[in-house]
Amino acid sequence: MIKISEAEYQVMNVIWEKGEATSVEVINGLKDCKWNFNTVRTLIKRLELKGAIEVANKVGKAYTYRPLIERTEYRRQLAKDLFKKLYNNSIKEFILDYYSGPNATSDELKAILKRIDERDKNNEQ
Repeated sequence: MIKISEAEYQVMNVIWEKGEATSVEVINGLKDCKWNFNTVRTLIKRLELKGAIEVANKVGKAYTYRPLIERTEYRRQLAKDLFKKLYNNSIKEFILDYYSGPNATSDELKAILKRIDERDKNNEQ
């Protein structure tokens, strides 16, 4: 799996949201970060070198970038790595840890149980 830093992940989020984005669009999408153009260009170049994005189009000096990895797949792999590292691949242990504290809401727990019931019903068919 491609390793993406927190800053690179923020750039990827803008590109994922837009589908394709220029450097200027990425900067506009990262207004909360207050990064300058050179910082964003460096992050884009790193992502390109890692194989996370590619140039989709070039008009003059303006490059448009598109993702080469899907957000959902990246998140899924990141979650798997985290579960392996912290919970020995046990989603159950994660859920028990997370929902044993003040973070637990009954709506979230009901949604998890509903998903489990739906999965069980689909597997029975």
